[in-house]
Amino acid sequence: MKIFIWIFTLIGVLLFSVAGYVGYSAYSLEGEGVKTTGTIIALNGTHPVVRFVTGEGVRVTFESSLGSSSYTKQLGKDVDVIYRADAPQQAEIGDFISQYLASIIPGVIGLIFTLTGLIPALVIRYRGKKKIRLLQQGRPVKALITDIDVNRTIKINGRSPFRISCQWRNNLTNEHYIFTSENIYFDPRPYIEQQEITVYINGEDIKDYYVDVRFLPERV
Repeated sequence: MKIFIWIFTLIGVLLFSVAGYVGYSAYSLEGEGVKTTGTIIALNGTHPVVRFVTGEGVRVTFESSLGSSSYTKQLGKDVDVIYRADAPQQAEIGDFISQYLASIIPGVIGLIFTLTGLIPALVIRYRGKKKIRLLQQGRPVKALITDIDVNRTIKINGRSPFRISCQWRNNLTNEHYIFTSENIYFDPRPYIEQQEITVYINGEDIKDYYVDVRFLPERV
């Protein structure tokens, strides 16, 4: 699970870095570049080929890095162009999409990957603090193991984790409570030798609990 989290977070950070670099380059070009007007003279697939004349009178032809089927209807029409005075061959069509789409796409994908990694990491961190708190301050009770099932709402590498369910009766109120353990990423049944398991509960809020599975071996 931790490897999964780190891989997704790392991919997200790398994509964010690419998006930041490309976005900063586009922003710098917009601030420092020379703006003029060019004409779409041809299409290379869906990529427009644009011709313009620099302030020094040099005729430049370039192919846009952004392709779109919409350009097929703009052949022969004028478009805004932006270029660096010292590198006019690296010109771009001067609209927002042409300049920033190359940074938006990896940025959005990077955000998805980063959240996919960070959200589980934050959940694990929260549960870890909750576990420590309940082990230190919670009230231990013995609950009867009622089921060991597979949590099919989660699947990693085609496999779903196990959970231990148990039941405890509050002798003071005669109420029954069902507790469920954290996800266990191996079959715990061979290691369960007793019918009962310890649960640490918050005396003020029984919904705040931790099923003690520390007797299980740790898997690397």
